[in-house]
Amino acid sequence: SSSKNLTDQAKLKGLNGPVLGIFAVRDGWITPAKVKEFEVTMKKASKRITVKMYDADHAFANPSNPKFDKTATADAHKHVVEFLKKYLAS
Repeated sequence: SSSKNLTDQAKLKGLNGPVLGIFAVRDGWITPAKVKEFEVTMKKASKRITVKMYDADHAFANPSNPKFDKTATADAHKHVVEFLKKYLAS
C-alpha cells in the first residue's frame, strides 16, 4: 500500500529535500501512529521533516468535503507558504 512507503527507509533515502507533512488526527488511512512512524523513519534516514497535525478529518482541506475545516486549512496553507518561502527562496 502507499502508506507503506511512509516507513520504507530505503525509499525515503531517495528524498533529496526537506519534507513538510500535513496530516489530520482523525484520518483513518494515514493514522497518527503511521505519521509518527514516518517521522521517526525520516529522522533515521537523516532527512529533514516537519510534521503538522490538525485536529481534523481526512481531506479536511478539500472545500467539497462535508468535513472541510476552514480554520485548519488556513493554518495549513500558512505553513505550506512559509515552508516554500524558506526552502525555495534561494
